[in-house]
Amino acid sequence: MKSYIKNHAFQLGITAAFVMAAVFGFLPAEASALPMFALMAAPTFDITEQVAQGRQQGSRRVELHYHIDANTLGDGTGLVAAETAGFGTLPAGYVHERLDAVLRTAEGVAATLDVGTEADPDCFMDGGDVNGTPNAKIALAGTEAATPGTYYHANTPIRLGPPAAAATLDDCILDLTFVGYMVDTTLEK
Repeated sequence: MKSYIKNHAFQLGITAAFVMAAVFGFLPAEASALPMFALMAAPTFDITEQVAQGRQQGSRRVELHYHIDANTLGDGTGLVAAETAGFGTLPAGYVHERLDAVLRTAEGVAATLDVGTEADPDCFMDGGDVNGTPNAKIALAGTEAATPGTYYHANTPIRLGPPAAAATLDDCILDLTFVGYMVDTTLEK
């Protein structure tokens, strides 16, 4: 009953005022002939506290995690300059937002790493320093070609390796996380 009165108080009050005005002749004849809802500017009920409110958004977020131990790459001795190792695949429909790279163990000598695809071997990371501070983010050079919003319409193998004329990678350990979202490739024409 309490909620009924709360929800209908405005309507009951305005109705009583119009009835009194009509009885005592304060309303013009045209106004008393209008239906009651036409005379009110406010909604009939205020149920904002009764209706759960929120914003729903479908999520197609994806994070692809890779733990790379250079000690186990290639033939078990790491990678020398210009060698590459395939380590995963970006699924068809992947839209790239960023690559998060965290160095876990430093290489021990000045060394850099490229991460990319066959078509562009350093599109995700171009010469990332893998001899930096352990448990810190590996800074990107800013020359990477895979900018946020890059779309991969087919399964795309990804690989890593030291750039040409770079030091051998055989001691560093790092985590790579590709962050993006998926689109429905069946909608492509």
